[in-house]
Amino acid sequence: MMIAFLLFLLAASASAAFPGGKCSVRACNSSPIALYWTDISYGRFCFETATTACTDTASTSCCATFAQVVEKFVLTMNPACLRNVSRVTVDGVVKGGGVYPVANADGTAELHLTALRWSAATATGHNICVYTSGNVCGVFGAFCAGVDGACKYAA
Repeated sequence: MMIAFLLFLLAASASAAFPGGKCSVRACNSSPIALYWTDISYGRFCFETATTACTDTASTSCCATFAQVVEKFVLTMNPACLRNVSRVTVDGVVKGGGVYPVANADGTAELHLTALRWSAATATGHNICVYTSGNVCGVFGAFCAGVDGACKYAA
């Protein structure tokens, strides 16, 4: 049975601390990519990528940029879990590089999944799983350390 937890898309009113990196040209208030949790098991959290309607449609918008290339996803995570990400798989294949748990100066943490090189047209239907170790970090809500135990994400 598919668990369809829709992650909260980073909104304009969200804290300026997430994501840690900022687009130097424009702020992104909309994305054509959505993540849906499909499997939340102890020590394994999987989501599927999907395309969604993008409300920011100007030719210079983030939506236009994402239509050309999606390089990475950033997920919020508990700073206590920085050393507990054991592996990440994309479509069942262990991602050999481009997985970076990052501690931010403000005490928050993020998991960066980079080098994806997808367009909005090819970003749909990918299954990404994050595997964790450790007693606390194996629990989804504790790993995410987000509002109501939900991970926020940005593309």
